[in-house]
Amino acid sequence: MSQALVWAIVGVALVIAELMSMSFVLVFFGVGALLTALLVALKILSGFYAPIVVFSVASLALMALMRSFVKRRFSGHKDMMPDYLGQVLLVVKDIPAGGEGTVSWRGSEWLAFADETTGIAAGDRARVIGRDGIRLMVERVEKDIEGEV
Repeated sequence: MSQALVWAIVGVALVIAELMSMSFVLVFFGVGALLTALLVALKILSGFYAPIVVFSVASLALMALMRSFVKRRFSGHKDMMPDYLGQVLLVVKDIPAGGEGTVSWRGSEWLAFADETTGIAAGDRARVIGRDGIRLMVERVEKDIEGEV
């Protein structure tokens, strides 16, 4: 397996990992690895140490220069209330205390968790109070409160 192919595989794996975590860190290392793969494939870089140095410098420079812009662009502005906050959803799969369950929102099922000590049963309603990556943080809603389900 060529050195360029190894760098390309690492780069793609890091970009995919970023899509799952949304931490806005791994993508810069993935782009750094893809840039290194390109330079190795074009025979601009050779040996063992040169690609590692280029990968490190490129990744850290990209992260230092672009992270705040990318994070602001893709995660929304802090002063704007996201449209999911306050939504009342139907719990599809039990949300145990300290664990994850599933809620239904806009025709899709979403991972949800609650900081409650008793958990929320399937069929109950829950209000969205936050988000952690791709998971929604919810709280129990009393039966008499109307809302979107």
